Amino acid sequence: MFVFASVYAKLNGETNNILLFITPRFAIILFIILPVAFIGFADMKKAYFGTLTGIILYIFFDQIHGFFGIKLENLPYDSHFYKMFIFALSAIMVIIVFLIIFLQKINIFYEKMVTQQKSEIENQRDEILAQSNELKNQRDITEEQNRNIKSSIQYASRIQNALLPSQEIFNKIFPNHFIFYKPRDIVSGDFYYIKELDNQRVIFAAADCTGHGVPGAFMSMLGMTLLNDILANSQTFSPNEILNELRKGIKNSLQQTGKIDEAKDGMDIALCLFDSKNFSLQFSGAHNPLYLIRNNELIDIKGDKMPVGVHPKDNNLFTNHEISLEKNDKIYIFSDGYVSQFGGERKETFKTKYFQALLLKICNEPILKQREILENSFLEWKRNLEQVDDILVIGISF
Repeated sequence: MFVFASVYAKLNGETNNILLFITPRFAIILFIILPVAFIGFADMKKAYFGTLTGIILYIFFDQIHGFFGIKLENLPYDSHFYKMFIFALSAIMVIIVFLIIFLQKINIFYEKMVTQQKSEIENQRDEILAQSNELKNQRDITEEQNRNIKSSIQYASRIQNALLPSQEIFNKIFPNHFIFYKPRDIVSGDFYYIKELDNQRVIFAAADCTGHGVPGAFMSMLGMTLLNDILANSQTFSPNEILNELRKGIKNSLQQTGKIDEAKDGMDIALCLFDSKNFSLQFSGAHNPLYLIRNNELIDIKGDKMPVGVHPKDNNLFTNHEISLEKNDKIYIFSDGYVSQFGGERKETFKTKYFQALLLKICNEPILKQREILENSFLEWKRNLEQVDDILVIGISF
């Protein structure tokens, strides 16, 4: 564009036109400065290339203007317009220089801020990554420990199940029976027990030890061990005397003296002696009762209101109940896990009266069908709530 303007000025004899001399040079000077201002901070190679290009253009246009006769000596230096133009051009150049310096300082300031923020972000990222790795390591350690603990508990469960009476023993003595046994955890604080004394007498029980899970399992194994010792070394086998001896054994084993700050562990139990020759039953209970259903009527034979273990009434002897059995009698002994379960629409406990009503409703069903109904009723009542305690129900039909 400036070349065409120079040709036009030559043809019209305007070689002393100050605008044709100054304007191209001013534009090229801006072209030289602007790359440094707007490119140089980010890419110095491009800035140097832009500046070099501007210098070449400056020389090129100077030669072109000289060729067409537009030279510095032809300009009217003493004109007012020339002086004002030079002053304005100088002022603009000074402003541009200061603007470039100002922009450069702003750019340096923001570059420092960005660098600092980037460094802080990287430090935070590294710290978060380190914390994440530490949490992962801790999680892996915890999972490994949980696997080891669970494996140990599962092995303890096999030991506990081995100590429980086999189904064959119960089937041999009581062909018409069921056992509904549902631990809350892998191992249980509830246990059932049976032992033949001779050809006509059998001891059997349903016990509920303090706690559930591992603590309850320790107590259940202690209880089974003590019962075996009592029956092996005793000459009398009435249920109440067995419970009296069992209480002594638990207090001695746990070193219970009745002090306020010591553990009050023990068990609730329903223990029976069945005499097949006399067709009779003896019962003694620690908290837990025995239900006898005869002619569709439920008879609640209550246990004593004290546990097998340390208690303010532990000097009192347990009571022995004698029952003459009749054909088609049904008896039920159990822990409190079934009636303690929360559920239903109002998320309340199952309660004893509902349990008694359920037993009366199903007592004439086949014995294994009764167990199935009890389990299904429990699951329907519990719904999606957690099981709160170990469950044990034993039913026998004579």
